[in-house]
Amino acid sequence: MKIWKAFGSAHSANLTIIGQFKNIRDAEFIKQIIEDFVNAPWNDLYPQIKDARYPEIEVFIPDKKAFVEYWRSRLDDTEAGAIEMLGPNQSDFFLGNEQPPDVIQRENMVKVTGIRSMDITGIIKLMFLRYPDEVKISGVTGP
Repeated sequence: MKIWKAFGSAHSANLTIIGQFKNIRDAEFIKQIIEDFVNAPWNDLYPQIKDARYPEIEVFIPDKKAFVEYWRSRLDDTEAGAIEMLGPNQSDFFLGNEQPPDVIQRENMVKVTGIRSMDITGIIKLMFLRYPDEVKISGVTGP
């Protein structure tokens, strides 16, 4: 069971992250890993663990170790080390969205839209696995 926990203006945010990559292959890979990451709370592909940040209520998030293990075979050694050491970390899996953001890829661009929370560090960390030329964040964070 998934339980919603909101903070301040989390429902009022509407953010977009756009990453420009050196080639289409990198953009395709980043789209796949980010899509998997943002859908993880809904697709039950990974075991759910209790979020230790909220001991007073039962909030479950996908297990980072299972996510890393799944993607390890698709990453080179440098990327595997980066995803394990730098993130996303366990708390990044709590996106605070009512539904997953949209992840769109057009040629060498990956766009993540419909982000309703300020918790975007996991998405940013994943974009940097393939050394983007540029990452832009736009939108509003409240009313």
